[in-house]
Order: sequence, then C-alpha cells, then structure tokens
Amino acid sequence: LRIQIYTDESALGALPWEYVYVWAPVRDSTAKKDTGFLALDREISIVRYLNDADIEVPVGPDQVKIVALLSDGAESGHQQLDMAREEDNLRQALVGVGGAELKVFNKGKLGGLLDWLTENNAKEFHFAGHGTIEKEPLGKAFTFREDRNLVLVGEEGGEQLWDDEKVAMELGDRGIRLVVLSACDSGGLDPKSQFSAGIPALIQQKIPAVVGMQFTVRDANAIAFCHRLYLALASGKSIDTAVSEGRHGIYQRPMDAGRDWGVPVLYLQTNKAVLFPKPIEPMLINWALLFVSLGVLGAWFALHILPLITQA
Repeated sequence: LRIQIYTDESALGALPWEYVYVWAPVRDSTAKKDTGFLALDREISIVRYLNDADIEVPVGPDQVKIVALLSDGAESGHQQLDMAREEDNLRQALVGVGGAELKVFNKGKLGGLLDWLTENNAKEFHFAGHGTIEKEPLGKAFTFREDRNLVLVGEEGGEQLWDDEKVAMELGDRGIRLVVLSACDSGGLDPKSQFSAGIPALIQQKIPAVVGMQFTVRDANAIAFCHRLYLALASGKSIDTAVSEGRHGIYQRPMDAGRDWGVPVLYLQTNKAVLFPKPIEPMLINWALLFVSLGVLGAWFALHILPLITQA
C-alpha cells in the first residue's frame, strides 16, 4: 500500500507524516506499540507528491552511474562526520551489481564534481554531510522564506554553502533519476510556502525521485539508513521499498535510533518506482539464446529436411 501525501497547503505539507500512528490495542496491554507507526510497516510506504507529473523512467536495465559528494564538516568548522564509513557502505552495496559505476568526491569541494557532471551522465546524485537552514525576510513583518543549503568546503578551505536552487539547476536536465541528500534539514518543506526552495526546486527540475532528511539526524543513523537503502536499490527493489528498508536500518540500531527512523522523506513524481531494474543475469541470457537457437534450428529442419525425408 502506497500512501500518497499531496496537499496544496504549505503548513499541512510540512507536517511529519512519516510519524502517523494507527492505534491497534493489544488484548493484554494498553501501552502503545511501535507496530502502530505506518512508516515502520514494510507493506506500507509513505510518499510525498508536490505535483501530479509522471516523469518517464526507462524500464530496461541500464548502467547505474552514481556520483557522490561527501563533506565531513571538519574543514568547514562543523562537527566531523564519518565519511569513510559512508563511502564504504556505498561501495559495498554495489559489489556484484553488473554495470554499476560509483564516482566519489570525498573532499567536500564542488569544482571536481561540476567538471565530472559536465563530461558524464549520472543516474543518481548522493550527498552526505551537513545541511543548514537560513531564513530570508520576505518584506512583510515576521515573514521569512527558508533557504536550505548543503555545507561544502571552499577551494581555499573554509565553509562554502551550496544553496538549494543552485543544486537543482546543476542536477536538472541531466537524466538523473534519484537524488539522495543525507544531510540534516535537507528534506523538509517551508511551512509558509512549500514551493519556495529546497526539495521543490529539485522537483521543478524534473528529478523523478528525491530522498532527504526533514529534521536533524544523527550521523550514525544517517549512515545506517543509506546502507540499507542502497542494498535494496542494488537488488532491484522499488525506491519506496528501499526507503522502508533504510528506516528499519535506523530502527534496529541498539542504542540511539530515537525518532530518526521517521526523518527520511521520499518525494516522487513518477509511477515507475523501480528506478534501477536489476540487470539480467548472464546465465539467463545464455539460456534464452540457447532456446532461441534451438527454435530456429527446429524451424529450418521442418522447412528443408523434413520434406526430403517425407518424399523419400
């Protein structure tokens, strides 16, 4: 069951629907159980839509090119994050996936990424690092617009903010199927105007699927989420199934999962949720070619040899 959240009201769209709870009383207890959270039910997915577009995604298997920008925060004056583990998880998830290619920029600098995007056709963009929100006055008293930024490292060191509109403009019209922003506050909506910036800017650039974090999230939990997310995607599962697996990756952590399993949010604007179909196994291709060859041989025998045998 896919629960589709679509609303024109900014305040409603900004609500954390991923924490919706359905009370299911247990006979011998009046305490709430975590099984009541719909987002933790693997048979239910909660997906957000900002429009009714249906972007076409190729059906057949294709080479999966993933480009990742990792920024650990150390050079930009923020808490240092475990980007080595993040990169390891990305690489491990793609082991054995035919045709998969991963390019990682792990210094948090923008220049190399922009050059690579100019010369290559990525199917997915992944960012891991810090995110910030800046409030921009709109002219009326006590009214602000929320601008969301990814925290990078400048070419000369120090903090460089990559604002949401520039992110969207750079990633748009490149055939990218999925954007994953593993950064605090990268996936929330502005309660005053849900089309102001951030995720909506990516949606306007016709990115079929976007995953972000609607609140702050612990580093270890974000890593656990992405680990399970990519394992599921690499096995050919749908993006909403992969997000559900990522939530459970957080939930199953022994100590500090807290409420972080509900922080990831998924935005879609395609009906084809399997963004990266699993490549056909070479052995299956060989068997298929064998049966086709036998069929052709049988037809040739029936047309040319069988009539001669009948006449004899």
